[in-house]
This record gives sequence, C-alpha cells and structure tokens, in this order.
Amino acid sequence: MPCCEWSDGTHVDYTNWNTNEPNKASGNEACVHFNVDSSNTWNDKDCAAEMKFVCKSVCSHEWNGNCYNHVVNCQICASWQDAESHCKSEYGAHLVSIRSAEENNFVKGFIGAARTWIGLSDHTNGTFEWSDGTKVSYKHWGSSQPDNAGDGEDCAHFMENSDLWNDIDCVTAMNFICKSVCQYQWHGNCYNYVAISKTWQKARRYCRNQYGAHLVSIHSSEENMVVKRLIGEAEVWIGLNDRGNSNEGRYTWSDGTQGDYRHWKDNAPNDYGDNQDCVIVDDNTDKWNDRDCEEERTFVCKKLVP
Repeated sequence: MPCCEWSDGTHVDYTNWNTNEPNKASGNEACVHFNVDSSNTWNDKDCAAEMKFVCKSVCSHEWNGNCYNHVVNCQICASWQDAESHCKSEYGAHLVSIRSAEENNFVKGFIGAARTWIGLSDHTNGTFEWSDGTKVSYKHWGSSQPDNAGDGEDCAHFMENSDLWNDIDCVTAMNFICKSVCQYQWHGNCYNYVAISKTWQKARRYCRNQYGAHLVSIHSSEENMVVKRLIGEAEVWIGLNDRGNSNEGRYTWSDGTQGDYRHWKDNAPNDYGDNQDCVIVDDNTDKWNDRDCEEERTFVCKKLVP
C-alpha cells in the first residue's frame, strides 16, 4: 500500500511493513518506526510520539575521503547563499571547494551540462574565497573570467557545457554541489582540525553548523594519537566537560558517547579557580587538562563517515 516518502527525498523502493500496516489508526499516524519485537517490520505512528531514532548521512559521490551531493532543481534555493545554507542544513556541508584539476574533472563528471554553483565567492572582502574556509590553491576560470560584469558578479559556477568557471550575480537559481570535507579518517570517523580560536561553546556550535559534527570524543590511546597527529603542537578543545553545577567532577562527552578512557596530565583535572569545566589536549604533550570554557582555543570536530 503506497503511503509515504523518505525525509531525505530519496525514492521509496523498499518497504517492510508489519501485517495490516500502515493503517492510519485514528487518522493521525503519519510517521514510521521499527517494531520493538524481533521482526524488524515497520508500523505507522503518531508523529508526536517520543522514541529513539537513527540518523543517516547521504553521500551520492565519494572521492579522496570527501562526500559530494549534487542538488538539482531545489525549489527553495534561489541564490548562491540559499544553496550554501541548504548544504549546511541538509548535509552538514558547504558548497563544493575544488582543490585540483583532478577534483574539477571528478565533479564535472557527475553534474552534466547545466550551470552549477561552486563554493567560490568574493562578496565578503573582494577576494575570492571558498565557503568552507579552505585555501584557494587552484582556479579554472573561463577566458577573461572573472570579469565582475556590471560590478555585481560575486559568485562562481561551472559554465554550461564546460568544466570552466565563471562569475555571476549571486541571486541566481541553479543546481549546486555540496561537499563534506574530511581532513582525516580513522575507524569510520571523520576528523577536522579547525585553526580558529573560539570558546568551548562556540567551538561546539561551529562543529555542528559547519560539519554536522561534534567536538571530538576520544575513546582510546590510539584515537588520542590520531588527534595529536592532526593538531601538531596546537592546544585544542575536545568534547569532554563537566559544565553545570550538578555535573562538577562528572565528566561527559558532548556528543553523548560513553567511555571511561581518560588521559589527564599530572594533577589534572584540578578545577583551578572553581571555573575549569572544559578540557583541552595540551600543546606540549598528548595529555589532557581542564580549562575555563570561556578561553579561546582551536579545536577538533568529529563525525561518522557517511
């Protein structure tokens, strides 16, 4: 019995309903859940009911550890900024940054002939920058581009029927590519070091908004070394904290994961001044120390690989 659609927009080509389901009981069962028994069948349910859930990241194309999603005919994306916002909200990503001729060829290979937004723009300071903050080390402009025609072309796109780029008015609707960047992969997780100093709470929010991630949680000495290799000599926030008076001394990970691995330096944590509730990896060692959450540090974000 056809009834439903996936929230990520993918085609419904498989269902596993329980007997006599879906039945729209009481006329208000519009959401679906796994049955709690061992049958793994599905049932429709009132969407206001509370239960656990599973998240899934969609990845249409993968290359060099990065995930690319090609968005076509987005009805609510009337501009470059709308496209960037869609990448953030739907994929925890950014409009694509392109770092080499090989990556340019890879992306062009799946977008077809249509004009397509990329993440390059100069609408903030007059210099073209990638929206994900990566360095502009490669460019592939068309002849005489960018030309800022009419003094209002601040965003870049693939030209129609071409692998070359052009600048254009940012308030234009077109297809676009979202790219999730992964600096380092280990055991199914993606780690990104952010070399911008922020308070612990702002760093946590940045991980969520920019990568769909959390401040890094560390669950073994091997994972601790992965993080240390990524950050070098930097002193960085991690997700461990005992924020809130009721949690003093009870350290938990901000991503909700469990685990008793700790790697404190000598005499830490000591809650010096009664206000050290967040944790860093020390700059001189791979050991941890508690610090004031309002101090500004660089940080590492972590999420599951799609």
